Amino acid sequence: MVRHQLPRNRRNYLGHGRDFSGRVVPEKIETQNRLFRSIFDCESNALANKSVRYTREQAHTLGRLKKDATPSFGPRSEWNGEPPLLVFQFLRKFCKACDDNDVSEAEAFYMLQDFTRDPLRTEVMAIMPSRHGGNPGEVTCYLQLINWHLRLHADEETLALQVEEFSKATQQASEDERAFSTRLRHLNVLCGFIHSKAMLKSRFVEGCHKAVRSTVRERNTPSLTLAELARIAQTKGDEYRWLREEQRKASALEYKRLAEASRAARPTRPAFVPRSTPRTRVGAVQDDDPEVAGVAQPASAKLTPTGQGVRPRDKPVPEGVDPTKLVVSLTGSNYQVATRVWLSPGYEVALRVILDTGSGVSLIRKELLPEDTEYRAVDKSTPRMYDING
Repeated sequence: MVRHQLPRNRRNYLGHGRDFSGRVVPEKIETQNRLFRSIFDCESNALANKSVRYTREQAHTLGRLKKDATPSFGPRSEWNGEPPLLVFQFLRKFCKACDDNDVSEAEAFYMLQDFTRDPLRTEVMAIMPSRHGGNPGEVTCYLQLINWHLRLHADEETLALQVEEFSKATQQASEDERAFSTRLRHLNVLCGFIHSKAMLKSRFVEGCHKAVRSTVRERNTPSLTLAELARIAQTKGDEYRWLREEQRKASALEYKRLAEASRAARPTRPAFVPRSTPRTRVGAVQDDDPEVAGVAQPASAKLTPTGQGVRPRDKPVPEGVDPTKLVVSLTGSNYQVATRVWLSPGYEVALRVILDTGSGVSLIRKELLPEDTEYRAVDKSTPRMYDING
């Protein structure tokens, strides 16, 4: 004889399998803020089917019941305990999935661990009732398990900081209006869904960019959802960002034009004359004497034609003077020496020496000096003068 069994929802409707006599409501979590009392109350996560009866038949069909509830909960949406404040979203999704499939609290008590992942699953299984019973921290009913989750993952202080962050949320420079609305929804999830849809829209209007705030405030109506309001704000924000980009391009072109005009009007600077490094004493080699003023002169020094950076007012080589023994040629302009000497083939040095009191040479050829230059014979009483290099 085959026993006819009613469908699950029909059995519950007729009262079969329901037993509310042994239902235990644990002590509520006390909070100082009245706003948090409802979300910390385990009764807010109670199921529509409050039956605490759990039979062997229900245990055999628990796997099929879990598969039926998975689409409502979300496939591959198991929670591992991070971040902790997502416990409110996890419990809310689990309660909705159970109510959609008429799951009783006795069955949900053994199903909840199947919607978690390690390391949270290991912690949940550690507090489940064992065959012998009496383990420390062991829970025995669905509401006690809900209380355990709330105490483990959420506390009043952390939740208050999250609510304050939501109340101060504003649109960042790196995000658009739709991204800002998505961030507000996520903050509301971490706050335990304590903010209504009207509060979400109000925070969005006050936190969006000032260029679109007036338009969003005018278009906001009670029947408008947050997604539709974010779409209106996104259109206005894209227009504002496009205008800003066009202005930036125009400013860059104007700056470039002014820079070119200023560069064209700027007078041409004279060519840079390189400074001689290092400086050396100057003088003329007399006859076959290899030293002048105690400084040895290179035997290969010779006068070369005027080159780049040397002005053409150098005094020409006097008649009867061997060019190979000439070191410098003085000019009459400010007693300035301006000539080019190479010391060895391929290495040219430009020398520029200013004769002044206390600097200069101690021995020089007479015919190389300008006509208005005063000079005297070299003797012991005549002071020796050197250039600034010693």
